[in-house]
Amino acid sequence: MSVRRGFTLVELLVVIGIIALLISILLPSLNKARRSASTVQCLSNLRQVGLSMQMYLDTSKGLFPRYDSLLPNGKWYQRLLETKTMATDKILFCPEREPIPVIAPDTTEEASALTNGYISYGINLMLTYPYPPYTDMAKLTQIRKPAETIMLVDSCYSPSTPTGIFVVYPYNRSLGYTAWMRHPNNGCNVLWADGHVTTVRASQPDVAWLYAMSALTDETSPANYWDRD
Repeated sequence: MSVRRGFTLVELLVVIGIIALLISILLPSLNKARRSASTVQCLSNLRQVGLSMQMYLDTSKGLFPRYDSLLPNGKWYQRLLETKTMATDKILFCPEREPIPVIAPDTTEEASALTNGYISYGINLMLTYPYPPYTDMAKLTQIRKPAETIMLVDSCYSPSTPTGIFVVYPYNRSLGYTAWMRHPNNGCNVLWADGHVTTVRASQPDVAWLYAMSALTDETSPANYWDRD
């Protein structure tokens, strides 16, 4: 007659130790895979926003939606949602986004973000505002190098509050409203004016490096990737 033998305490501890070791080995890889998937989802979001913007431009004689802080719905994405060229506001939020401050009580994060502009992607102010030396918002057909002109980027409200913001200045500002490295390896996702998307990487974990000659500025030309011309 055979006798069933259970685990001894030592054997059980060894198994637990092996499982803990495997978890410690696998977790970084799983986290890396999750973040990589989030980067891909963010690029997909930007691509969809680019298609929505193109449909808007087709109905606006090529003019980008003008940002006007005096209008209740003066933000670019609100114009796209109003004209139904953007089907859903879900694509305005990166999976890797930081917590969104809820301004009003009894509202959700995303609802507060849409009202106050705390979305993940900022439009290049050069395109949506009569930013000097220009006197009006940009027209797509007037952009000489759309494949080298930034339309939208992962954005940052301020260094101390790295929530996304809907508009980005064409230069690094200590006060914020800048491009932001939301993704692994100092990555910032970019939607270009011709509709293609890429991940741009800063050489250092500092937002100023995104505005360096080797990142979001064209080092081969006096003009940079933010300029209309």
